[in-house]
Amino acid sequence: MLKLYIYGYLNRAPPSRRLERECQCNIEMIWLTGQLASDFKTIADFRKDNGKAIREVCREFVALCRKLELFNAASVAIDGSKFKASMPRTRTSPRPKMKRRLSGSMRASPATSLSLKPPIGMAMRSRR
Repeated sequence: MLKLYIYGYLNRAPPSRRLERECQCNIEMIWLTGQLASDFKTIADFRKDNGKAIREVCREFVALCRKLELFNAASVAIDGSKFKASMPRTRTSPRPKMKRRLSGSMRASPATSLSLKPPIGMAMRSRR
């Protein structure tokens, strides 16, 4: 089951129902599971019941990759994910207005800006 779970995440098929379909028609999955097709509920229960162990396996995998020096500072990975923003138009500001707000916050004394001032996002909300 762990092989199935990891394969699903590596190949962008994490939902249990999609993994169930892949087990029945994808030749790689059929080979990986030894021609056993798990029900989506079984896959979901495995994920739910073994979450801690799955995280530990992933942690060990990252440690192994570091030990084998597969990670370095020059490596960059981009997965191509795109997310739709959910910010309402009432909370957004045009660029000139944002520049004015930022320049106004920079004029404060250094001691105040470092210790007493709330984060920029908090300051904008409180001005309404």
